[in-house]
Amino acid sequence: MTKIPKKLAAKKRRSANEPAKSVASKSKNSAPKQTKKQTKKTLDPSATRFVRDLLIRGEAAKPTQSGDLPPGVTHRIVEDDEEGLPTVERERFSLY
Repeated sequence: MTKIPKKLAAKKRRSANEPAKSVASKSKNSAPKQTKKQTKKTLDPSATRFVRDLLIRGEAAKPTQSGDLPPGVTHRIVEDDEEGLPTVERERFSLY
């Protein structure tokens, strides 16, 4: 029989319903959480590139008068910000 070290034997096992402990919460140098307003104003370069690529490919558009999106459009343009970059929401998956 294998001997279990006392250090491991004393640990309480978590049940399947308990969430695992987050490693980020233990870190002292973790960045503060950003609110929606903060993230909306300062988009990271990859998010900016993603939205621009959606526009170039024609996958983002404003809804028509009836509220429907044109064929092939996967993202709805909700609003434009000060820089001219739109805020988009995922509406549907592309149909290939």
